[in-house]
Amino acid sequence: MNETNYALIRPSMSKKEFLEKIIVSLQKQNLKEDAIECLDPSQLSLKYLYGYQFKGNADCNYSCLIANDIEMTINDKKSKIKGGTPISGKLDNCSFNIAVPCVDSASYPWANSLVKNMSYVVFDNTIAVSDPSTLEEEVVGKYTNDPLDFWVKRSNELLDDMFLLPAHTLASNSAMIYEYVGLIDANTAAQMVSMGATHAIEIKNLNVKTRNNLKEYGQKVLIPCYVLEFQYKGSDCFIAACVSDENVQYAFRIPEGNTNVLTSEEQVQKEMPEKFKILKIVNWSWVIAILVLFTIGFTAALICFAAWGIAKWYFKKDISARIKELENKKAITAENFKNKLYKQFDIVPNK
Repeated sequence: MNETNYALIRPSMSKKEFLEKIIVSLQKQNLKEDAIECLDPSQLSLKYLYGYQFKGNADCNYSCLIANDIEMTINDKKSKIKGGTPISGKLDNCSFNIAVPCVDSASYPWANSLVKNMSYVVFDNTIAVSDPSTLEEEVVGKYTNDPLDFWVKRSNELLDDMFLLPAHTLASNSAMIYEYVGLIDANTAAQMVSMGATHAIEIKNLNVKTRNNLKEYGQKVLIPCYVLEFQYKGSDCFIAACVSDENVQYAFRIPEGNTNVLTSEEQVQKEMPEKFKILKIVNWSWVIAILVLFTIGFTAALICFAAWGIAKWYFKKDISARIKELENKKAITAENFKNKLYKQFDIVPNK
């Protein structure tokens, strides 16, 4: 591509598709219900961030510790891996093609907030643009850093973050761990992976270090973002997201509802403290049946077990019924909240 051109990254979704996505996100973000009416979908706009493109290959070395003791049987032989056992490995010659946003203006809070959680983006679909000023959409940011100087200073940080997830996936793979500690050979490990006979093992203290071979850099790119700005009781708010690919990255400044909400069980425990105390005692009453078994006999112990089961059911039924009632109310509230958002955005939900 000609160096005087910009690579404009096309949005990965339409505005309608994006609005449908943020309905789910706003429920998770605990948006205050009375703020829904402040959201005007007609104000959702596509904007672009200036950025630089970097392409190349990277080698990644990782190390971690097995989190807990592991006991397993392989070929009828029992083995154990102790928690704290060190594991290490690498991913070689992994290609990367990323865009790094350039934002230096405090006049765009949504952009600064978004970039704090988005040090780089990946993308697929681009077109060449000769002059960003000819675009209908607003373009935000400023090229203040030399791209090569930026890469020298920040590349390890960026790529260490990029390869954290694949390194975790590989490091926690049971076949890789068994091979590393010598319980199976490489062929057996490969066969387990190909057959899908692996599972994730909990690890901790994962450390990732990368080295890279930069092949192309400095291509100016335009990174697409959807931005919905609104006001709530005089405060400036926004919902912003980078939509360079399907893995949408969000930034929010929204009025939040009550964050100190009790779980249904916590709420019931607050409402029925005495019943919870009795149930706790009843739960441990099965010990009496064990004592009866060794002191009186099997029949008496069986009667005690039956009495214990009936008592547990009796004292638990009101608690369980109230928990179910609260869960149903929460489900109805969540559904109503979602329907209000659909109505506000004038979207018919998929059935």
